[in-house]
Amino acid sequence: MQWSEATEAIYLLQRDCVQTRSEFIITANIFYNDKQMKIIKNKSLKEFNSFAVEAKAKLFAEINSIEDLFEAAKIIESENYKFKVIGEGSNVLFTKDFDGLILCNKIKGVKVVAEDDDFVFVEVASGEIWDEFVARSVENNWSGIENLSGIPGTAGAAPIQNIGAYGVELKDVLISVGGLDVKKREVIKLTKDDCEFGYRTSVFKNALSSFVITGIVLRLKKKFKPKLSYKDLTDEFKNISKDKITLQAVRNAVLKIREKKLPDPKKIPNGGSFFKNPVISKEEFKILKKRIPEAKAFQETENSVKISAALLIDKAGLKGFRSGDAGVYENHALILVNYGNASGKEILSLAENICDTVFKKFNISLRFEVNIL
Repeated sequence: MQWSEATEAIYLLQRDCVQTRSEFIITANIFYNDKQMKIIKNKSLKEFNSFAVEAKAKLFAEINSIEDLFEAAKIIESENYKFKVIGEGSNVLFTKDFDGLILCNKIKGVKVVAEDDDFVFVEVASGEIWDEFVARSVENNWSGIENLSGIPGTAGAAPIQNIGAYGVELKDVLISVGGLDVKKREVIKLTKDDCEFGYRTSVFKNALSSFVITGIVLRLKKKFKPKLSYKDLTDEFKNISKDKITLQAVRNAVLKIREKKLPDPKKIPNGGSFFKNPVISKEEFKILKKRIPEAKAFQETENSVKISAALLIDKAGLKGFRSGDAGVYENHALILVNYGNASGKEILSLAENICDTVFKKFNISLRFEVNIL
């Protein structure tokens, strides 16, 4: 069976095809769950965000099924509530109470929908923990996402951010995204091109902000060829022949590298990379290179390059800086941490101070990767 046929037969979220709730529940059975959705008022969000900052949601609900999502859509429409979907809360900073409905995505399911001699096509429900799925893929000898090991969050959050690490981005393996436009209550399937992927961005952050992802389809390889272009990985395997490198070894190496650089959110609350690496013109990079000789550039477009935000923050003298319980992690300047009881506003104030300092010193603007609420 060809992929196009398998997609039509199994993955029934058709682009721009509105289905009734009952029809959709039948076709999306791997995402269906018969638990009844429960609405909680004034729910503390401290345990639902990796910064561990205190904030309350006016309304809170766990979404375990497509049924739940349709019910939530009704509530949002009837009361004109604003809403936000969170998974592990690893890329969000709450700076105040949320005056609306927080939906915690717990939709589960993983299913092979098609395969041939070279590829396997896997449908992953949006509430699946991303790194758990990566581990499962490695165990099954499915390659393509091993470099994305250790990234916190859920599968549903992955396309929103177009997650990437060590020379790989989600867009390299993604085939399609299925979900519900909550405001229109339309079930839609988007192709990779529809997602308008960019550096840590997508259409879901812009035109489709009311779209809730319920599942993604990835194309993974059955034949493994390691991607070791980044220096950290090159160094890790410098004495090993490429044909001797295993899929599990690459995953282990990525996890080892991340552990050295990045704090465990369970021990030191943080939201991962707080800032995007800036993209500047090649002329601007020439000027920067004179000031920071060790600066490196990664080709972005014909006339622009991407540079390290962490290096800029470090050279601005802010690596390890601390203001109360809000700080810049001592081992990686891109990570802002909560050392105890920092509020979301205090962490945001630190982030804004970093942006101002870097701009004054290098005339380069930093942008947030973390979503501020």
